[in-house]
Amino acid sequence: MLQLKGEEFTGTVDMETNGSYAGLNGYDGYMINLPKGTLNVGSGFTLSTQNVQDGKTTDILVAKVTGTGTLAGSGKLYVGSDGDDYFTYSTPCSLKVYKVGTNEMRLTSGKISAAMYVNGGSVRLNSTSTLAHGAYTTQINNGGRLYGAHYLQNCYINNGGLLDVCSVTKSIGTSKIANIMTLYAGGEMNLYLRTSGTSTYNSKITATTLNLRGNLNIKPISDIEGATQVFEPAIGQTFTLWEVTTLKTDESTLVLTLPDLPAGMEWDTSELYAAKGILKIAQATNVKEVKSISDVRVTVDIYNAEGVKVGSYLSTVGRAKSDFISKNLPAGIYVLNIVDANGNKQVIEMMK
Repeated sequence: MLQLKGEEFTGTVDMETNGSYAGLNGYDGYMINLPKGTLNVGSGFTLSTQNVQDGKTTDILVAKVTGTGTLAGSGKLYVGSDGDDYFTYSTPCSLKVYKVGTNEMRLTSGKISAAMYVNGGSVRLNSTSTLAHGAYTTQINNGGRLYGAHYLQNCYINNGGLLDVCSVTKSIGTSKIANIMTLYAGGEMNLYLRTSGTSTYNSKITATTLNLRGNLNIKPISDIEGATQVFEPAIGQTFTLWEVTTLKTDESTLVLTLPDLPAGMEWDTSELYAAKGILKIAQATNVKEVKSISDVRVTVDIYNAEGVKVGSYLSTVGRAKSDFISKNLPAGIYVLNIVDANGNKQVIEMMK
């Protein structure tokens, strides 16, 4: 049986000799309790949380795990620490993994064969070709964030958790789910939009079943810190945000947030809540298409030389003067006060 405890220990514990350890009733429920330390499992070494005599199991709590040996058993691995640093995880492991603390864990896909719980800080993934941690469930809990291109079996974003579908290169990302993704009430999912000339690009989800019950945030690419690409909206642009077999939504808790658009444009979500979720930019329904500035409609007020209003009429920028000339008014000097729907004004002097 192995028991290690050192709450202020910041060094590395090396397991280098080939062999096997079984743990039972470690301190504070852990066989290894080194919240600021590093556990290095050397090549060929297997560290098991399972006691070979009675089958009981304990857990491991460390700041980092390194090495190419194996963590085995049915216990739990709590890994991570407070700070803004990161560490790479690539040690084969069959323990349930709980990411804790505030720092970032960069996971090498295929090394963990168990469920993963993102309870704090960030987990970064960077592969859509290999299941990140086998055919097991991922849960993103309050205070946890998962980002980067990824391939997961099932993914559940719980209240306070965040799935950030962006890439490690500060661009749009891909979320590939083999089975079920559920965004629960209070959970957050960020999807990003970008453009390049007339081409459009966006974060995308593929899954068998997608359940949307929480906060779905559609964001411009510029919202990713350090991003250099842009989102320049234009009427007629389309973005396919997901392609799934089954989509389920709960309108009582689902909150959709969209980027602001320039005047004259509006979001068209008529095809969004479908198996192929399409988001479009359309011409605003309360704006009439204007082919040129001369077609803009205006109101014209007529004042005589003494400043008395003597008439008013509707016209366009292009016809305001000719429409005035057609008016049956006494000869003299007049002032036209021309105002469009946005309050823009032009004052001109006319003579009859």
